[in-house]
Amino acid sequence: MATLNIELSKKGVDRVRAGSETVSGSADVGELIKASALPLRLLNDAVVDHFNGKAPTEGTETANEPEVWVATSIDGEYELPRKINVQTAKLPRDIFDGPPGWFVSAVQQQFDDGTWADLDKPFSREQLLENQTPEFVAQHQKTTTEELNEMARAPFCTQLEEEAVRVFTNFVSSNRLFDHMGWIETKKGSDVLISEPYGGDMKDFQDLRAICDQFGWSFTVTGVSGYFPSATLRIEVNPEL
Repeated sequence: MATLNIELSKKGVDRVRAGSETVSGSADVGELIKASALPLRLLNDAVVDHFNGKAPTEGTETANEPEVWVATSIDGEYELPRKINVQTAKLPRDIFDGPPGWFVSAVQQQFDDGTWADLDKPFSREQLLENQTPEFVAQHQKTTTEELNEMARAPFCTQLEEEAVRVFTNFVSSNRLFDHMGWIETKKGSDVLISEPYGGDMKDFQDLRAICDQFGWSFTVTGVSGYFPSATLRIEVNPEL
């Protein structure tokens, strides 16, 4: 039979000892540790809150600190659970929400076929209404051309910025490292491109390096992400080589 001996103090769970009286029970130790990881965390939080004078809210079981108990597996062999701090990063804004000038100019330089300069020019009334339904045209008979142009624009970026994002995302679509992308404003006030993929192989990183060389950018990789902490890594792309 497998057993867990839990030692408590005012500071929470101090130690957990696992044991077995039989050979067959040893196989159950790992499963017992896995099954008790979450209850042990809740027990630890409840004890700490009690002695700190924090009365639990009825119907809730939430930890005040970003700490969790996780199962410990060393090359397939389960050991006692351990407590870790969950680190998470600030989430970026949408990729179409105000792309920075360094990004737009670099993409335009690589892919502009001579027509990008006209992207932000206002459309004529005929252009704005030619693909609309008869009901829409009738409804907007008194709407000015300027108002129709305003309605046709993307809400958070210009048409030039929108085209730059669209072309770039298509260009990198085969690279798994470009995933869950957006923008973060740094402490210096500049924006960097954030990508938070689940992973990639050597070819993906070689391709990422080649892309940054092509556009005149650089990148860094960190382990603290915002999209899915503990499952995604974080890549920051900026214009500084």
